[in-house]
Amino acid sequence: MLSAQGFCIASGGHVPVKDGFAVGLYSGYTNNHIYSSVGYRSFTKYENGHGYVVGISAGYSVTDWFAVYAEPSVIAKSYTLLRTDYAVGNEQNWRNTYLQMPLVAQFSFGGKNILGFVNLGGYASGWINSRTWGKYQESTSYPADYGEEYFHYFKENVKFDKERDNRFDCGLLIGLGLKYNFADWGIFAEVRYYYSLSDMQKNYMYEQIPRYNDTYVFTTGAVYRIKSK
Repeated sequence: MLSAQGFCIASGGHVPVKDGFAVGLYSGYTNNHIYSSVGYRSFTKYENGHGYVVGISAGYSVTDWFAVYAEPSVIAKSYTLLRTDYAVGNEQNWRNTYLQMPLVAQFSFGGKNILGFVNLGGYASGWINSRTWGKYQESTSYPADYGEEYFHYFKENVKFDKERDNRFDCGLLIGLGLKYNFADWGIFAEVRYYYSLSDMQKNYMYEQIPRYNDTYVFTTGAVYRIKSK
């Protein structure tokens, strides 16, 4: 989701051909936002994080303007927690990696070789890895602008907590892109938005504050068309 929100140019600038299969590869950049509240934590704010997406696409063109695709991918959804005011300089970053399966209905429009397309669909994903890094002041008796020598730096993998972490995520997606078709293959670029419907946490505490991923993805890729006989 976007509160660690993100943009996606991913999936399919797919070659439109009636009754035809297509396979492809794509990769790109993600910008994720955590949709949440800092609650009682004063002088604290969330900022968007940067990540990546790499995946494959496989689909079937029902007509020359409508196709369906499955697009398994590995996607990183990151975010940052910053301290402000007297605690400025303290920060912690997270990069959460998911195995994700978007299912897409694609509607194409335009000319023969250069076309625009709109993608609509949903996705399900599993949270497979989490890494955190950042810095914090060794002592609050020294202001942050005294220098980096007063900070402690850290970088580590995060162990999942089965009582707290919800490792299943699902949501909706919408994308807009442009593609160029050659004889049997095509190239494309897309910007996509993933809207998560799943809290990153299980219901494990009283008055807990939910956290959702909002992710924009910018991707480019190529697709090869397999003509039906």
